[in-house]
Amino acid sequence: MAKRLNDYVDAKVAVNATSSSGALVGIAVDTTGYSRARFIFQFGSGAGEIAALSGNIGVWKATTSGATYASVPTAILAAVTSGVMSAAKLAMVIDLPTDPDNEWLKVSGNIISSMLFHAAVVELYDGINRPPTTSLQELVTI
Repeated sequence: MAKRLNDYVDAKVAVNATSSSGALVGIAVDTTGYSRARFIFQFGSGAGEIAALSGNIGVWKATTSGATYASVPTAILAAVTSGVMSAAKLAMVIDLPTDPDNEWLKVSGNIISSMLFHAAVVELYDGINRPPTTSLQELVTI
């Protein structure tokens, strides 16, 4: 039988879809049992000519979901200027190894636009000792 992506990848929402400005609100993700996490960001056009991303959107880590999160210095998206953002629908990816000492990850950063649609999912993969489950509302496999 052929392997399917959902046989070894656990997909979770990392940032709820929204169009607010200011702080990008991430959801804490438990990476226990996985050796890698791939964050897939989507940024929609919809905003005017001033839509932009600051250079501090990235992944943060902590020992527990309620602990203080620290930035993962190499897991940061580059700033994107308004000339590029206003005309594009961008997908950006951060793929990083998980840290067994800091198993909780969260996305954080700033959006420089009041109408820039954005969302993110995280794919946990390379399971160490944990079979995939999913928190998505619907998973269709054909």
